[in-house]
Amino acid sequence: MVPVRNGGLTLERCLTALTHQSMSAPIYVVDDGSSDHSGGLARRFGCVVLATAGIGAAGARNVGISAACADVLLFTDADCIPAPTWIAEMTVPFDAPAVVATRGVYTSRQRNIVARFVQADYEDRYRRLTRGQDIDFVDTYSAGYRRQVLLDVGGFDESYPGSSVEDQELSFRLAAARVRMVFTPSASVEHVHPESIVAYWRKKVRIGYYKVRVLRVHPARLHGDNHTPGVVRFQTLLAGATLAMVLPGLLVPRIRRTLGATIMILMLSGTPLAVRVSRRDRTLGAVVPLLVFLRSTGLAAGLWVGLFAWLAGLEPMAESQTGAARLLCEPDAASGHAGTAGPRSR
Repeated sequence: MVPVRNGGLTLERCLTALTHQSMSAPIYVVDDGSSDHSGGLARRFGCVVLATAGIGAAGARNVGISAACADVLLFTDADCIPAPTWIAEMTVPFDAPAVVATRGVYTSRQRNIVARFVQADYEDRYRRLTRGQDIDFVDTYSAGYRRQVLLDVGGFDESYPGSSVEDQELSFRLAAARVRMVFTPSASVEHVHPESIVAYWRKKVRIGYYKVRVLRVHPARLHGDNHTPGVVRFQTLLAGATLAMVLPGLLVPRIRRTLGATIMILMLSGTPLAVRVSRRDRTLGAVVPLLVFLRSTGLAAGLWVGLFAWLAGLEPMAESQTGAARLLCEPDAASGHAGTAGPRSR
């Protein structure tokens, strides 16, 4: 299955990779109201194509889950290129009956500085995940689930418009059910990360915005998850305080001095990551503190806006309700929604 909306620019590479795997599997494409050639392209690849009318990534995935006949479903994004052994590696964990979900990793060959930071940030998180056997967070760019478990918990929450944090919410529901999810670092998909500061910051704002909804449903996650380092939560809190002090700081010198100190602490908190990154990429390491500041303020801005929207009674909202919601929910033009592939029962 491949839920996709207007992903024709990247879908061909994704489907080419999925049809040249070391382990074959049926591929379903959920064409979620595309106005480009995504559906026709999928048919040319011999995929099973399901049509939906722009219901969003979560709803499109649920349509695919209902239609599938596989015991295990594998998800990837339409702008990802799975490695030749991706399906084989992703299905290995399911040899253990207790495992109900797994996640793989991103790779990237981009040389743009922002994209290199995005990849380094992911790899730093992967480093944490290798320390334990179980995880509580599965990203759908490289994910596998037992289909019956998805049906049992009601699938993805379709109230999340566009592609936002619906995979986080599902992960936390599964974790609350105390099912076993594992990390599979050998299952990789190549991805094109944001290359502009604006695109990256906007993506973080969108994540922060919908994270408020996730935390309302799963308040225990205020204490974190094993995908997000504690330092990232600390940096986001500092960034939130920074944003809150900007306007009053223009008028009150004492607040302005506190603002400067907060910004300095936030930048310095990126030093450990900068040191780790510098071991293999000195140029990137030199600008990591600045990019940490960018990431943190984006997440914090989204959290602030999401919090105010909730308090003002604007959440949950449909994608068409406000211009702000549309801005936050628009899928990337190149990638559209995410995609899935499901091997039959092994």
